[in-house]
Amino acid sequence: MRGICTFFAVWLPAAPFLLLGLSASDNSAQLAAATQHDYRFAPVTITKIHHRYQNSSKTGTTYTYVVTVEAPGPGEHSRALQLRGQVTSSSDRWTTGDRLTGGLYAPDAPSLGIILPPVVTSPPSWEARHHRAKW
Repeated sequence: MRGICTFFAVWLPAAPFLLLGLSASDNSAQLAAATQHDYRFAPVTITKIHHRYQNSSKTGTTYTYVVTVEAPGPGEHSRALQLRGQVTSSSDRWTTGDRLTGGLYAPDAPSLGIILPPVVTSPPSWEARHHRAKW
């Protein structure tokens, strides 16, 4: 039991970076450019959905969203940045205002955009809107 707990204690915090690494193969040029700057991995909020593409295959359906997200700026009290990126999800229910666990970006170079890891769950706002009370 202790071995299982140790395994999760070590690998669970690394999960966002593992997902980011998996998505980095599609973003290697953007990743290389972002790491040349003072990069950051932080939670972001979707402010605009530009496009949504449905990708169907034998293994299932995924959705790729081209979005603008709001991310923390470079300083402690600076304005939030509006960054453009892509997110892939198994859910077609993402809307503006939904929060993503994080993205990699360079606050001092917002023109590079943001790299968002794949998302495998439904958006929290969808869960809250469709939550049914148990009586």
